[in-house]
Amino acid sequence: MNPAARMPSNEEMAEASDIVHEVLAPTPLIKVSIEGTEIWLKGDGQQPTGSFKVRGALAAVGHLAREARSESVLACSAGNHALGIAFASEHFGVPATVVVPETASIAKVEKLRTFAVELILHGQDYDEAEHYAVDLAQQRSSHFISPYNDAWVIAGQATAAEETLATLPTLGTFIVAVGGGGLLSGSGLALQGSSAKALGVQVEQNAAFSHALAGDFSPSLGETIADGIAGGIESDSVTLDIVRELGLEIDLVSEEETVAALVATYRELGVKVEGSAAVSIALAIKRSGQLQEPVAVLLCGSNIDAGLHQQLIGE
Repeated sequence: MNPAARMPSNEEMAEASDIVHEVLAPTPLIKVSIEGTEIWLKGDGQQPTGSFKVRGALAAVGHLAREARSESVLACSAGNHALGIAFASEHFGVPATVVVPETASIAKVEKLRTFAVELILHGQDYDEAEHYAVDLAQQRSSHFISPYNDAWVIAGQATAAEETLATLPTLGTFIVAVGGGGLLSGSGLALQGSSAKALGVQVEQNAAFSHALAGDFSPSLGETIADGIAGGIESDSVTLDIVRELGLEIDLVSEEETVAALVATYRELGVKVEGSAAVSIALAIKRSGQLQEPVAVLLCGSNIDAGLHQQLIGE
């Protein structure tokens, strides 16, 4: 088992917040109306990598740098975690290798090529890429940083909910997309002691985490526009334990609802989001009037291929 796969301590949560906020300013939180539903949007698509994933990456790599550990780091992702690791490794001067599937978003791969990291394209999906990356890390004696099954990554992701609650103390529900559960776990931990609750969301045909909570670790997964949260989950992931322990819920939306939310967000607000961010907006619209208010949604990323985005919005 990955030694970093555990629940972060309160001290680690505080250190992660310190590391992240030394580098990143809080992202904006804006009240809007989409399809008649009033929600607060937390704009993490404005992060330097275009995704919230930079938070967890900074916490994990920054902790290694603070300990003056000299080993290189290796990570695998569908793109956004890799971008976060690339950014963090450059910032802290830690050598990094990132592995992404050959089918990864063109926009994310092109952005990765702008960083001084070793980029490896391997496998037809995230699961194939991850198996390769884990083996490669062992061969090279590199420090593998999971995109979700890592205490420091979870602690770093928690800073999004921490900032939201600080800006909006009356927060009722914080909706986040779920892939491996690092963001949902971190959000749940950050909101402990408040009246706010973290609520996860996945796309119906690619909801590996929800299946895993029910004991099914090999569900049939369909393609989805929400590529950043697609793919399987490690059976020993600590995020499953955290979500169970905190009693966090996960809801589902359809692919059609996700696309409709993506289109509405651009047409009504002029804001471009990737599919993984659109799932949270879709759930806020779907459950309008049913959730504890005020409702905030994390716009977890904006890294979508320009051609695909134009096709979806009809331009």
